[in-house]
Amino acid sequence: MAQPDSPSRKLILWTLLFLVLVSAIPFLPMFQNQFVWDDHEFIVNNPSIRNIFPLARFFKSQGLIVRGKIHPISGSRPLMALSIALDYAVWKLNPFGYHLTNLILHILCVIVGFFMIREITREFIAAAFAAALFAVLPGHAEAVIALLGRSDLLATLFVLIGFNAYLRSQARPERSSVSPAASGLKLLSVIRYRSSFPWYLISVICFFLACLSKETGLVLLVLIGVYEIFKRVKRPFNKAVSRILPFAAVAVFYLIYRGAVLHGNTDGSAWWGGGPVQNFLMMFEVYARYLRILLVPVVLSPLHLVQVPAGLFEWPVFIGFILWAGSLVLVAIALRRRPVPGFFGGWFLIALIPVANIVPIPGMYMAERWLYLPSFGLCGLAGYLLVRLLSRNARVASVIFGVAAILFSVRTFYWNRVWHDEGSLSRAILRTSPDSYLGRNMYGKDLLDHGRNREAEQEFRKVIALKPGYYLAHSNLAMALNYQNRYPEAEEEYRVTIRLNPDYAEAHSNLGVVLWLTKRNNEAIAELRTAVRMDSANPFFHYNLASILKKDGQIMEALAEYQKTAALDPNHIDAQINIGIILGMTGRLPEAEEFFRSILGRDPNNPDIRFNLALALDSQGKVKEAIEQYWAYLGLTPNSPLRSRIEERIHMLQLEK
Repeated sequence: MAQPDSPSRKLILWTLLFLVLVSAIPFLPMFQNQFVWDDHEFIVNNPSIRNIFPLARFFKSQGLIVRGKIHPISGSRPLMALSIALDYAVWKLNPFGYHLTNLILHILCVIVGFFMIREITREFIAAAFAAALFAVLPGHAEAVIALLGRSDLLATLFVLIGFNAYLRSQARPERSSVSPAASGLKLLSVIRYRSSFPWYLISVICFFLACLSKETGLVLLVLIGVYEIFKRVKRPFNKAVSRILPFAAVAVFYLIYRGAVLHGNTDGSAWWGGGPVQNFLMMFEVYARYLRILLVPVVLSPLHLVQVPAGLFEWPVFIGFILWAGSLVLVAIALRRRPVPGFFGGWFLIALIPVANIVPIPGMYMAERWLYLPSFGLCGLAGYLLVRLLSRNARVASVIFGVAAILFSVRTFYWNRVWHDEGSLSRAILRTSPDSYLGRNMYGKDLLDHGRNREAEQEFRKVIALKPGYYLAHSNLAMALNYQNRYPEAEEEYRVTIRLNPDYAEAHSNLGVVLWLTKRNNEAIAELRTAVRMDSANPFFHYNLASILKKDGQIMEALAEYQKTAALDPNHIDAQINIGIILGMTGRLPEAEEFFRSILGRDPNNPDIRFNLALALDSQGKVKEAIEQYWAYLGLTPNSPLRSRIEERIHMLQLEK
């Protein structure tokens, strides 16, 4: 049996540095990306990530199981939720930090994958090729770029660590005179098994962590079972079963836990097309599309729609069936004759099972980020085949790898831009799926953000026609109407939103603002308090309530709400300015002065801080300092409508001196 190659430590370190670079460089543009799509629901407006402790709450339902939609933050993926909460603790609402965490997890997957492939193949070059390919593959780039790909990154990382630990829990192969051909290019063809319990324990723990990251972590149990069946040197049946049993026990425990957290909620999981046959046939087209995305990533999309087929002999379905059946046969043959490539092919097919819609996935047919774990199998297979070709024709193999790596890296690099903001993302969706209500809703939001309110209104009405009862479209339509000062229509749309989703706190807050604008003060404050009660960790809701209370003359209550806003969002400068203003209004001038000076140090070019500090100083008779701040204000806002009045006041103060 061939021995593993023994590269120097220096070569390994240089290889790891190379893998870090090729993993990072194609994703550098994503650090300019904003929060998009579901990021607003799961991060920006999600109260459940605002605190880390108590940790136990991440393992419970957090109240985000909404009609027909089971959210990843609901407690069924606690490690994913915890990781986002940790990001929030450090970065608050700065997308840079969340993208940085995703990139670090991707790099770790690449490095762990490199060591695992080397452990399986005993070939350094194959592992390096495969890991580099995995690092730049455009077909799974969405998992790294999209923040909700976090669950796929975490699950894949723990699956890779867990499988690698399982392999290392057994002794290294002894030297043998058996040739590589005779050994069938072994799948860790071990002569003796001397169990290493610490590695085995790590493997079991990682399996549990993978499941807690995403339900696709269950794939590790199947992979270990396939490995035990097809490895060259068989373990006695009872010993093989005894090694798998702890994993099976963890899987059963996880499924019970998941069922308890979701409270049996299966809304949104109905068969696509109305029955299991149509749903099963859809799987074949999904499989063909996934292959195309991975092998020829020319047409990528943040959202893929699949038509429900009428029968097997529709072309997309039939072609997919041929590809799927052919893949299954090839993998079955390879597992018997060439276990290494067979295992990598099997990895791809096994990891696709949870995302191929054999069992319907709530809300979506397919997603590119779901390919992150399955694609590792294809990359391992590609690395193995490249080394075989390298031994026969090094130049051809080098050209193939080099061209593929460069093209894939460039494609991934430019794909980051699609996820830059709602506008670029929605346009990408509509290019491939013009009837997507999600894409049109995002496009409408982008129009709204750019002040094109009437066009946005039309888009949201199209969304409602495509998806009746979609509460976010009604909420967005209400905003478009509000911005056009069509308050009665906006109120009606917000009330429709609340009927469709009574727990949507933002609709209550926005409705409160509309009610205030229509002079219904008590109703407005009641709605704003409802929003704050439903999401007490959202600074936006506290600020809205504070502003209305201030206008209603409830100054001290407004002060308390402004202070809560500033505590939740220390960078909310408007809330802090209003705190200082109320301190001055209530005669606490020294406190107001001290407060304005403290925030001036963080934002010295803010004219509103300068002006209000000048007023506080002026009211205390600090003439020289007040004049200085008045001039500073005029220097920052030379066209201020208050200029003549301020200059007159400065002149009077100078006379008083």
